[in-house]
Amino acid sequence: PRSTQSRSSAASDVYKRQVHGMTGAFLKTPIDSSLESLWDHYLAYFNRFQDTFFDLLNANGVMYQNYIRDAEQNIISQYPDHAPLTLFANRFSRESWESLNSNQYIWNDIVNRMLRSPEWFKGHLAKISFDPFVKRLLDIYDEASKYPHRQQIQLGILRNDFMYDSSRRNWEQVEYNAIAVSFGIISEKTHEIHELFTKSRSDYYEPGRIFQGPSTTKLFVDAFSQAFNIYGKQDAIVVFVVSDSEGNIFDQRHLEFELLRSKGIRSIRRTMAQILKEHKFDEQTGIMTVEGFEVAIFYFRHGYQPNHYPTETEWTARLLIEKSQSFKVPTVDLQLVNFKYFQLVLQEPKELALFVPDEEKRKKIEKNFAQIWGFDDSSKVKELRDMVAKNPHGYVLKPQREGGNNNIFEDEIVTTLDEALKKGSLDELKEFILMTRIEAIPKISVVARNRKLQAICSISEIGVFSYYISSPTQMLNNQVGGYLLCTKDCCMNEGGIASGYSFSDSFYLV
Repeated sequence: PRSTQSRSSAASDVYKRQVHGMTGAFLKTPIDSSLESLWDHYLAYFNRFQDTFFDLLNANGVMYQNYIRDAEQNIISQYPDHAPLTLFANRFSRESWESLNSNQYIWNDIVNRMLRSPEWFKGHLAKISFDPFVKRLLDIYDEASKYPHRQQIQLGILRNDFMYDSSRRNWEQVEYNAIAVSFGIISEKTHEIHELFTKSRSDYYEPGRIFQGPSTTKLFVDAFSQAFNIYGKQDAIVVFVVSDSEGNIFDQRHLEFELLRSKGIRSIRRTMAQILKEHKFDEQTGIMTVEGFEVAIFYFRHGYQPNHYPTETEWTARLLIEKSQSFKVPTVDLQLVNFKYFQLVLQEPKELALFVPDEEKRKKIEKNFAQIWGFDDSSKVKELRDMVAKNPHGYVLKPQREGGNNNIFEDEIVTTLDEALKKGSLDELKEFILMTRIEAIPKISVVARNRKLQAICSISEIGVFSYYISSPTQMLNNQVGGYLLCTKDCCMNEGGIASGYSFSDSFYLV
């Protein structure tokens, strides 16, 4: 099965050249140059080895949980399957990797400085506080920050995502993520799978050539163990704050088990409703227990969308967690400065200079900025609408939401702006940012989902993992390590592995 969506003629030419070149290299024989024939030869070659590949995934725990639901969305059954993966690693520029990697240290410092400036971020968020979700999180921050025993040391785990724009010939930032940062362990295992599979097929990439990079698993474990030791109670636990139907449960379980295996740190998994039901909170100390265990760290793998708070129960639980002495990953203030609105704010030179006084460091950060517009000035909405109407494909309209399936593309952007202009509801547009669409260079990838192989015209996005630990006055630790390479069909607008669009990938350096 292949995508039937249309491609530009330029992309189609690249597509055909790559299929022909790669298939010829694999088969070592002349073949018909028609695209359909190339596809058939290409997939026929890899289908010979698919059982080996799928067994490798399952044997190494590269898994994803699937759920079958009824018409009312109730879970009928569930079953594990391999995570969506590419079969082989991609090329990646060594210079680009080193640049993105080194810049992440600066980004950690920026994010930390932003959340340590509450009057600054609250002032900016006041412009979009009509959004009920933003307002509720702000209210929780205001109430929790008054509590004297709230943990003042921050542990932030981040992933900064970039795509290479073919026309501007530059790596441009898609977004930075600070809540439910995921697929770090699966990404590392993807590298291991690619290494093993290419060794078994020595006629492809040279074994050992695939870039491993720093261990993402070690990065996460080090971050949690340092915060755990700062908390200082060896019999305390980590609570993974989760939904009742986690698809990416195995990525989380790998971290949970490695914390226990290498550091002796125990974890439990609970929903916010379960936490509220089984908790005790000591108002005199800020100590919080769940099911009798003192909690050193609450790790949020849930709680980043409005529908994650269906009742007041979840909001009450979130407030109690924020007030507690426990570490929160992330705290509500870190979640607040994670809103996409701050990508727009930081593009103002005077705003960026507040957090990056060094001019050379600012230039490094600014180099990766994609062009972004906001809707704070209602008199400019019509002008922006007309700009988009000339080339709707060239832009993306992004709301203040995480988790995929939220962005607006193509002609729907114009429709959204027209409706706002017609109704006169221009203030509601302030919750959006308008970003230039990053046009990546297409390539050929063989991908696997549900034990089926596809050859697709693909584009990729790289995320750089990092963490920091800070006190109110200084950065205590600032570390970068590991990556997530997501590859998807070049015709797909949305991305994300968990949302069903992308595939975990790895790369080798050139």
